[in-house]
Amino acid sequence: MTVGKQPLKRVIVVPGDFGGRIKTLSVPHPSNTSNKAPLELFIHGNELFHLEKQAFSRGCSLHKARDAESNKYNYTNDGSPLKSTFVVNTQDRTDALVLETGTFEFSTKFDLAFSLCGALLPDSRAAKETEYVPHANDYENVTLINRFLTPRDFQDALAETQGAHWSFFPLSMLEAALQRICEHVEEAGDVYYKLSPVKVTQWLVDKVKRIVANFPASLPIPKTLPEDILDKAKVYFACNLLVSLVPRAAYHLLIQYDGPDLDVSEAFRAYKQHMEVVVAQQKEQQILINAAMNVGLSNRSTEGKKPLKVRKVTAVKKVVVKKGAIDGFFKKKK
Repeated sequence: MTVGKQPLKRVIVVPGDFGGRIKTLSVPHPSNTSNKAPLELFIHGNELFHLEKQAFSRGCSLHKARDAESNKYNYTNDGSPLKSTFVVNTQDRTDALVLETGTFEFSTKFDLAFSLCGALLPDSRAAKETEYVPHANDYENVTLINRFLTPRDFQDALAETQGAHWSFFPLSMLEAALQRICEHVEEAGDVYYKLSPVKVTQWLVDKVKRIVANFPASLPIPKTLPEDILDKAKVYFACNLLVSLVPRAAYHLLIQYDGPDLDVSEAFRAYKQHMEVVVAQQKEQQILINAAMNVGLSNRSTEGKKPLKVRKVTAVKKVVVKKGAIDGFFKKKK
């Protein structure tokens, strides 16, 4: 065990050829959704990486009460899991550290075009993803930079209006992102770019096709779906994976796409229609089950009982004649 060293505060899994210190950039979330925290990015070579967190020994919020009774998970005062992580040098196992936390970070490749798309659509904002109403076209209500600019001009404009972090990205990386979502023209040896809804849509459609081709096995797609609906369901779920990284306006462009290579709008329509039919059938089946149970209970309650005979009784009113005191008044005198 290493003695005398400063305790580790962060464990970060980085690419194998990475060396030196990590200089991270805090970037606003590309979806422009107010309830999402900024992204933490770092540059390695000519690639951009995003740091994500993973915590061990954190229970599900739905089972919070049950876990508290069983004392299965323990947390610090700030809600962090109480867990130790052992960091071991595989080349020299005498060199090891104990980190008093169950949280570590890992890096994944990140496409700068996501952040660029969010920065160039600043008017497309939402409080949360549930506001991404499918039938509303938010792209028509956003203000765009309606002129061609060089990559340097874009970088200066973004650094001035969106944040100083844009000045730290290499110009070559920014230009590569511009090529993915912008149309361009060449003049006097310089290349000028302008955000294009067609290019944004095609860029997102290409990502959807890649997700569908390598569909994650962890996504909960019902196994009972018909074959023709299964392919459309994959498109539907792939779009919903991207919804967390793009502004609402870009999402609307994506789900309205009906190109020859991939008809996203038809996939959404067919899958939603199928699920509506399934829900209606489940409700009808539940009604039939409840009706059958009620009939069974009513029959069971009458078993073993003899039928009661009903006798009709006619009530006859009897008139009783009594002799009153007034009767003597009309009596004849002798």
